[in-house]
Amino acid sequence: MAGPTHARALAEAVLHSGRSHVFALTGDDNAALVHAFRERGVEVVQARHESAAMAMAEGYASETGRPSVCSVPHGLGLSEMAASLRVASRNRSAVVLIAAATDQGVAAYRRMWPGEEPAAALADALSLAADRLRPVVLGVDAELLTSPVRVGTVRLPAPRPRTGVEVGDDEAAARRLTAVLSRGRRPVLVAGRGVLAAGCADLVRELAEHTGAALATTLPAKGLFDGHTLDLGLAGGLAHPAADRVLRAADVVLGFGATLGRLGRQCAAARVVRVVDQDSAGGETAGGEFETLIGNAAEVLTRLRGTATRRPPWFEPVGPASDCWRADLRDFAPPIAAGTVDPRLALAGIGPLIPPDAVVVVGGGRGADFACALVARPRDGRFLAAGRLGLPTAVGTALASPRRKVVVFEGDGDFASHAHELGTARRAGADLTVFVLNDGASTVAGAGARIVDGESAGPVAREALRPGIAVVEVRTDPSVVHRRLRLKPHS
Repeated sequence: MAGPTHARALAEAVLHSGRSHVFALTGDDNAALVHAFRERGVEVVQARHESAAMAMAEGYASETGRPSVCSVPHGLGLSEMAASLRVASRNRSAVVLIAAATDQGVAAYRRMWPGEEPAAALADALSLAADRLRPVVLGVDAELLTSPVRVGTVRLPAPRPRTGVEVGDDEAAARRLTAVLSRGRRPVLVAGRGVLAAGCADLVRELAEHTGAALATTLPAKGLFDGHTLDLGLAGGLAHPAADRVLRAADVVLGFGATLGRLGRQCAAARVVRVVDQDSAGGETAGGEFETLIGNAAEVLTRLRGTATRRPPWFEPVGPASDCWRADLRDFAPPIAAGTVDPRLALAGIGPLIPPDAVVVVGGGRGADFACALVARPRDGRFLAAGRLGLPTAVGTALASPRRKVVVFEGDGDFASHAHELGTARRAGADLTVFVLNDGASTVAGAGARIVDGESAGPVAREALRPGIAVVEVRTDPSVVHRRLRLKPHS
């Protein structure tokens, strides 16, 4: 009697790994696998596009803190994932994609070979994703999915060497940072996604308190130091002018778990050194703009805390960024077109109404910068910058945390590209509120309410934030672009 097929064995392994959801786009090549998932009681969330399935899996993994699983058809289905895999790799999303047995040059690839135990292959792929914080393609031949499992002797290729935070000399990195700090008088500590992943935000706070350094974050770590007197909020182009003034005066900037992007322009006079793990060492700043040290952020911070010189703060605290923006907007009344609202005023009115335990997901579009700057991370919730896949990412996030409201801010063009995933959200029972910032470039289908002036923002948003799915169109003045984020000169 033949044993179970590879598809059934993989479904069994997913179920036994404690994962209740799989995100998929079904085609002929993976239909047997999707059917096996359903047979075993795994909930299959059907996306309408391959990239949306990956984005949902990203949101789910981010919210649960565990690698998630998705599947797409082989051939062109995997080809459609190329851009999504690059985004997931940049976001350090631990997702296992079960697809074709073809290495697409993604961050990690693990083929399942004939004669290999499917559960062992899945476990290894999940471990690899968690270790590298990257998407992993588990390549499975389409014919293998429907064939019976016959475990035997199989010659597997040598495993790839795993690189991660264990690579690097933490003691040497700490000595180098101690020397850099000793030469500076106006330090700033910038935390990024790596600090979130390592859970070492407290160590960054302690170092700032010890050295009198200012605290700031990159966008993926927004809100990490909310409420701390030394916090500046976001660094970079989304910083409030009061924080920008401090950042430009810095003479030393230490980044932990952050690529730092274009911070070099803002902190042109500062010595900028970043500590990242091996997988992030290339980053967006490859090319020598910053000094890069390879190491474990938590270990380096622990050593640095014991060697750095104690100093008082060198700057006047600026206060919470959200309060600074609201103060700027209090008497702000720009001329705008009739029937539209200034996006800055609309977002400032919506932000305080968001439930304190909600998850905020910001997608793409012309209004994304405004939302990233003006909408605070909920006090007991989370903040995700999802790029141009805001709605699909939010669906996965909502399924991972069914008791939380998920609030999405998306531009009209990106919403139009993924509005069909609202059907996926409804079928899955997601608790989702979408604010579409529409500057008139696209038509917003499915909007149940509209914000067309400052007075309507509060009442409409309050109603839309009730449990369930709601889409609100925010009619914004097209003349207001992200370059006008800063409202007035600051001395």
